[in-house]
Amino acid sequence: MLSNDLIHTLSTELSAKIEPLATDGSTRRFFRLTTPDTTYVLMYLEGSDADALHKGTYDWIPIQQQLAAHSIPVPNIHSIHKEL
Repeated sequence: MLSNDLIHTLSTELSAKIEPLATDGSTRRFFRLTTPDTTYVLMYLEGSDADALHKGTYDWIPIQQQLAAHSIPVPNIHSIHKEL
């Protein structure tokens, strides 16, 4: 789960509000990150998904890139932080 330190950093540095979103039974956690300018969805990986991201084998990133390259609407990936 997101640490209190990370939540505090995001909240103060970005003037952001962070709200947990409904879960789907996977190890992925989703949060709505609302800043004064815009809203983002933050995905936090745990377990095998996090392991795959660290190893560079997390399939959803290249799938998103391929779909976007063919003008298929998909969410943008603004940043990836493997160390979180």
